[in-house]
Amino acid sequence: MITFWKQTDGSFQQIQSIEENCLIKVVTPDKDEFDFLVNELKLDIDLIHDILDIDEVARIDKENGTTAIIMRIPLFTPTEEIPFRTIPLGIILHQSYLLTICLHDSAILDDILTNRIRNVSMTNFTDYILNIFNRSAYYFLNHLKEINRRTYVVERNLRKSVENSALIELLAMEKSLVYFTTSLQGNQYLLDKFPRLAQLYLDPDETDFLEEVQNDIKQALEMGNIYSNILSGMMDAFASVISNNLNVVIKQLTFISLILMIPTLIVSTYGMNIGLPFQGSPFAFAFIIGVSAILSVTGILIFRKSTISISRVPRKFFSSNKADVNKEE
Repeated sequence: MITFWKQTDGSFQQIQSIEENCLIKVVTPDKDEFDFLVNELKLDIDLIHDILDIDEVARIDKENGTTAIIMRIPLFTPTEEIPFRTIPLGIILHQSYLLTICLHDSAILDDILTNRIRNVSMTNFTDYILNIFNRSAYYFLNHLKEINRRTYVVERNLRKSVENSALIELLAMEKSLVYFTTSLQGNQYLLDKFPRLAQLYLDPDETDFLEEVQNDIKQALEMGNIYSNILSGMMDAFASVISNNLNVVIKQLTFISLILMIPTLIVSTYGMNIGLPFQGSPFAFAFIIGVSAILSVTGILIFRKSTISISRVPRKFFSSNKADVNKEE
């Protein structure tokens, strides 16, 4: 879809065709719209394909008197496996118009075009571009806070029971944080190159605005790195918990197997076709059951006592070390 916009009396209004100093918004162009961009606006077909590539990195391209800025913006899709991700947004700066191309309709552009952002100047398109970066930083921060909130909810559920679905959701959050931090680094690189772009004239007010946007991007990047480190530590902690639970289960199963070996050995011995004690006694069966039960209970008591003594060793060890340290002091 292609729409045309022009600022009149400080507010943006949709128009029907291209005019001088207008904005062109392109979202998921079809074949006819793609031909319009290539044949009418004389845009490079490879540049359009690059912008519509979901994996395109942030960069600045200059060709045939136009400057193309490809940035990464956040996108929230609740139905996807990874709900928080980033997509490229192309900003093509021409002498008579400014064109944006994106795969999905974004609230970043809608906030500006619906006049939710005030005091947007269209003198030389610089202020409009800076507002796009500023609004993207705002949504990056909001999405990062939402990721942190969802991570806390999953962590609270995992404390009750460790389930695969919760771990998969944590993995999706970790991937989203990687996408966000990588995209923010690319956007920060673009902002650092703004003062050297000939087509972007920065007056003193716009220079101050650029510094504010850089600080917002930096803050979002630092927040993303912090959340990513916390989530990585949390994943390692839950991996240790799962490993510890597995060790406890294996220990219990091993204990049960060893105890069952005692009556199995006795019963197997009396199953041999040789002369055995008490084989002619009418109380042989009761005797075998009684001996098996006594030995099994004895084995249980021995294993439990050895387990308790082993668990107490570190406490005694540390207490003795502490006493030695106190003596030395």
